[in-house]
Amino acid sequence: MIPKARLFRALTAACALAAAMILVAAPYTQAQDPSRKLTAMDEFQIQTPTDPQISPDGKKIVYVRRFADAATDRRYSNLWIINADGSDHRPLTTGNHGDSSPRWSPDGTRIAYLSDADGKQQIHIRWMDTGQTARITNLDNSPDAINWSPDGRMLSFSSLVPGKSPHLADLPSPPAGAKWADPPAAYDRLVYRFNGVGYLKPGYMQVFVVSADGGAPRQVTNGNFPMAATNGAQRARSGLLTASSWLFPRTVIWSPITRILIQKFTNSPSPMAHCAR
Repeated sequence: MIPKARLFRALTAACALAAAMILVAAPYTQAQDPSRKLTAMDEFQIQTPTDPQISPDGKKIVYVRRFADAATDRRYSNLWIINADGSDHRPLTTGNHGDSSPRWSPDGTRIAYLSDADGKQQIHIRWMDTGQTARITNLDNSPDAINWSPDGRMLSFSSLVPGKSPHLADLPSPPAGAKWADPPAAYDRLVYRFNGVGYLKPGYMQVFVVSADGGAPRQVTNGNFPMAATNGAQRARSGLLTASSWLFPRTVIWSPITRILIQKFTNSPSPMAHCAR
């Protein structure tokens, strides 16, 4: 049974986002000749909202607004915010880069989100009262599936821990000065490449935690098997989708006492607990 307050907030968010979609589409649709047919280039005029996140007080909604750029033939996304009553609709981030996965802090004063504005997808924090932003990670492999701890002091996320490709044979070394072709790559998984990304990197997704103030992340899970939550579509866009993360999605949440991460395996009834401190 869904609590009435939660249901009301969800319906409010849906209505506000519907209004946002109308506002996005209205200038374009009104300018069109009714007899004109949709063409492939119209793809670059379409903007879509996704991933709405309601503030803890239920007054604001932040969401991801996706768009395509004809000059670069690429898709991008920014963060937008709108009041629950549909007013004060405006961008929080701008530019041709990928901003995604906004998550409100428990007290509603900050938003954590993923952005590749500095060249590689990292975790950023935005203070809602001042608009100031800060990048809190500098990871070699982009983070994903961010989530706040109940006290707002930490963030959990998933990231690829690189592994080794299957070893088939030892190859001879090329003679001095010779230019040989790149060595072959071996894959032993059903999903080994993805449209727009290419061949997937070997390794497994693992769970990490990092202070909301920044600092060195700490790996919470390990092992040569998939352990971390992941957004398959987002990871595909970031170039770090792995076969394990796509085939074995799972959910990681914080317990109310903050120190424990509960990991729910999609195809298993038994959750797994990890100490985050």
